Amino acid sequence: MERCINRELLDYLERHSVISDRQYGFRHQRSTGDLLAYVTQLWSKLIQSHGEAHVVALDITKAFDQLWHAALLSKLPSSGLPEKLCRWVADFLSGRKISVVIDGFSSSSHNVNAGFNASKTQYCTLTNKKRPSAHTVLMDGRVLPKSHSFRLVGVQITEDLIWHEHISSIAAATGKKLGYLFRAKKYFSPHDLLTLYKAQIRPSLEYCSHIWGAAAPTTLSMLDAVQRRAVRLIDDSSLTDSLGTLSHRRAVGDLALFYRYTNGLCSSELSSMMPPRDVPSRQTRLTSASHPNRVKLCTSRTGRYDRSFVPRVSRLWNNLREEAFPSSTNLRQNVKFPASIILEELLLPVMEECLTSGQDFVFQQDGAACHTSKKAIKWMEENNVPLLKWNFSRNKK
Repeated sequence: MERCINRELLDYLERHSVISDRQYGFRHQRSTGDLLAYVTQLWSKLIQSHGEAHVVALDITKAFDQLWHAALLSKLPSSGLPEKLCRWVADFLSGRKISVVIDGFSSSSHNVNAGFNASKTQYCTLTNKKRPSAHTVLMDGRVLPKSHSFRLVGVQITEDLIWHEHISSIAAATGKKLGYLFRAKKYFSPHDLLTLYKAQIRPSLEYCSHIWGAAAPTTLSMLDAVQRRAVRLIDDSSLTDSLGTLSHRRAVGDLALFYRYTNGLCSSELSSMMPPRDVPSRQTRLTSASHPNRVKLCTSRTGRYDRSFVPRVSRLWNNLREEAFPSSTNLRQNVKFPASIILEELLLPVMEECLTSGQDFVFQQDGAACHTSKKAIKWMEENNVPLLKWNFSRNKK
C-alpha cells in the first residue's frame, strides 16, 4: 500500500509542479553536481565583479540516511494534498523506528533522530577582498562561528574557491582504502581488485570533478598517484590497460554535463547560466572549420573565473571537430552524445582515412609498443580494448 501511495504522490507532485525547480536531490535529471555547478558558478562570477558571498551551510542530522519527518509534515498541507492523506502520512511516520537486518538477523530498534543541527552549521565569506565586510550570523539563537571553509554535499569549499584542500582530502581517504586492499590482496583475484577499485575508489576520485577539474596540475597529480597505486595493486596489465587516464575521463564527463545543461536537461536557473549559441555574422576560414553548435565564450577578468565550469568547458566544447556533430544526430535525444562522438565520430573517421590513404594508423599507450594498420584494429577487437585509452598519430610510409 505504501508503495502505491508513494508512486501516486510523486506523480502528483511532478505533474502539478509542486516541487520547486530548485530541488536538486532525489529527482529525475537532477543531482548534487548540478547544485554545485550552479552555486560555484554564481560565486565565481560574484568574486570576479569585486563582490563577496556570505554562505551559511545548514547541517541536518542524518539527512543523508534518514528523512526529517517534522519538516516533511509541515510542508504537506501547503502542497494541496487532501487532509485525510496528510493525516495518514503523519500517522504512518509517527513513532517510527529503524533497525538493520542482515541475513535474517535484526539489530535493536532506534528512534529516527533526524533534525536541524546548529552546532555543525557553518558560515563562510567567499571573496578576494583582503578586508571583507564583517557580519554576525545567528541561527537558532546561536552565533555561528566564521570558518575559512565549509562542506557542501561532499565537496570542501574554501573562501578563495581553491580546491587543494578538497583534493588532498580525497587523495588521503582513497589512499587509506587502497591500503586496506593491499593488506587483503591475497584474498582477492586481480579481477576482484579491479572491480573494487572501480566501485569503491574511483567514484570518490571523480565525484563532482567538473567543479574542481581545473585545479593546479600538482594538486591533481595526487589523484593520479592513487590510480597508479591501484594499478600496482591489481598487477595485471591485461586488466589495467583499459582504465584510461583520470584527466580524460574528467574531460568526457565535463562535455556530457555541458551538453545536458545547454539543452535544458537541468533546472531553469542552471540552464540560464549557460552561454548561447555563437552565430557568426560572416563566414571566415575559422568559422567554416568550426562546428555549428559553438557557444559564445565568456569574458573573464580573473583566472579563477576563467577556470570555473562554464568558461572552461565552453572552450573544450568549441574545440570539438565539425565531424563530431553529424547532421543526423539529434542532440536532444542522445544524452550520452559527447562520450559517443569522441569514440565514433572523432577516432573512427581518422582511422578509416588513414587506412584508405595507405597510411599507418599508429596506436600507442604510455610509450608502449605500437600496433599498426588493420592488425591494430583486429587486435583491439579481439582483446576488447576501448579506443578511449589510446593516443593516436598519423605517420606516412
